[in-house]
Amino acid sequence: MNLVIIIGRIVKDPELVFINEFRKCDFTVAINSYSSKTDKKVDFIDCTVWGKQAENFAKYMRKGSQVAVKGALSTNIYETKNGVKVKQVKVSVDQIEYIDSPSNRTKDHEHYEQPEAPEQQPTTPYSFMPSNDELPF
Repeated sequence: MNLVIIIGRIVKDPELVFINEFRKCDFTVAINSYSSKTDKKVDFIDCTVWGKQAENFAKYMRKGSQVAVKGALSTNIYETKNGVKVKQVKVSVDQIEYIDSPSNRTKDHEHYEQPEAPEQQPTTPYSFMPSNDELPF
């Protein structure tokens, strides 16, 4: 089974590309990993998404947005002009979950207003108790 799930932040603003009638969006996700308390490492994972998902991704995501990506690893081997063989590994994206967007974060926090509490009606203590004349015992 070839299944990859990653969570990280988008490295740069995505760009939508049209190839004939197909829509494609290539993007890179930065993933922080820690080998010890002081050693911090960042992995950069290249991803490709197609179709309507690519269109929505390019429209709503920006650099710094946090996403969860589910897909399959694919490899591409090609030769450069200098004759050097390069092996490229990418995630072919099946699903994207938008976790956090920097623009949404600032908007939510800057314009948040505490909702007003509903007005409570004053109650009379023991107003529900029947009078002594009405008690059945």
